[in-house]
Amino acid sequence: MSRKIILIWVGLAFWSCAFAVRAQEHPRGAHGDVETDSYYAGLENYFRLTKSDLADNLGHGAAEEEVPVALFIARRTGLDPDSVWSVHDSGLTWMQVAWHFKLNPWIFYTPLPQKTVEKTPYEKAYGLYFSRKDKVNLSDADLVNLVNLKFISEQYNCPPEEVVRSRADGKSFREINDRYWGRKDIPQWDVDIPGMNPSPTPGAGPGTGRQGHHHRGEGGMGGGGGSPPSGGADSN
Repeated sequence: MSRKIILIWVGLAFWSCAFAVRAQEHPRGAHGDVETDSYYAGLENYFRLTKSDLADNLGHGAAEEEVPVALFIARRTGLDPDSVWSVHDSGLTWMQVAWHFKLNPWIFYTPLPQKTVEKTPYEKAYGLYFSRKDKVNLSDADLVNLVNLKFISEQYNCPPEEVVRSRADGKSFREINDRYWGRKDIPQWDVDIPGMNPSPTPGAGPGTGRQGHHHRGEGGMGGGGGSPPSGGADSN
């Protein structure tokens, strides 16, 4: 092999290493640099993540709007997000992952009037709640909608009805987040406040649904162990 070819290979190896180091220093998500992206910055603030933590969660190949679902489940179970991703990556849906960790489905909801969700992407999920069914079957899209609604409305202290209307208008959560990110006057609510546990049920108070309907708290989604549900999670 000639000296010229050897020098070319050495040069290529050097630039490959330099690029890899730069990628680690400035991790990127699907839409941009984790260092500067407002949607990612909002997630960092809400879930108390470092940029490296967020980059790790973005590296599982899921859509970026699914990342808050994994982080929310991890926060509510007290587990490392990698444990949640491991279960999801085994082929389970997000509802099955939540059932695996014995989470009650109502903790994913934000209190809303029934009329607010009519003819919106939230109508099906909230229809299950307002119908007072004993079992619910939430799709991945439902849980993405529910958790991102909770994230944005609580992070920016904005009316959840506004987020629902924006989704009904076809806005992505990234676009909705960008709208509120620029409003620096809005206080940012930390999800991890010691001693503060959010209500597990939508409604006027802890454990109480709308119209006086009572749901069980954060207990299991119907028993423990066994196979994940395929026809719906137990809400009792």
